[in-house]
Amino acid sequence: MAFQKGDRFKVVGGVQSNIERGREGKFATVLKSYGNNKFDVLFDDGDIVNGWLHEGDMQTAGKYPLEIGFRVRNKTDKSEWIITKITCQYEFWGKCVKASSEYAIDEEGGCNRLNDYEIISNNTIMNKLSIMMKKLLDKDTQTLVKAGFINGDLDLTGAGQHALNTVLFIEKKAELVKLAEEVLAEAEKDK
Repeated sequence: MAFQKGDRFKVVGGVQSNIERGREGKFATVLKSYGNNKFDVLFDDGDIVNGWLHEGDMQTAGKYPLEIGFRVRNKTDKSEWIITKITCQYEFWGKCVKASSEYAIDEEGGCNRLNDYEIISNNTIMNKLSIMMKKLLDKDTQTLVKAGFINGDLDLTGAGQHALNTVLFIEKKAELVKLAEEVLAEAEKDK
């Protein structure tokens, strides 16, 4: 199996080599490919191994299409999820970012099979918008879609709601403090 830069894989066993055992079950991403099955790899725990030899140093199982932080859409109910944990090549845990009749925003879901979902990206959302729609949307709105703050339906996502709350808190903190002081003053009067 030939790996290229960006491919993910899972180590399923160690082989007598110059790399210590204990990496079984860990995921890694190829940083650089030198050809001849030699790679620099980054493990999800932050370790970097330079000059890793495929099969010579470790046995691997397949290329892994999923990464934490990927967005996926349920093919049936169109709910959208951000992957929070990868359990195996095609199974993951996620956090709902676009609700459906079955799922609420921020609901946690586990052991989802990738074949029931499609991987989406913010660029995928922009590509699905028609040329006319792109002309109608201003640059700011396009930026919000690309950043994942609003979805293809132009509704706020969970990440968008969090960002908006943060911005409002920063910009309106003085007004919020004034309101809090008024509430406390009213409470003092009522005593």
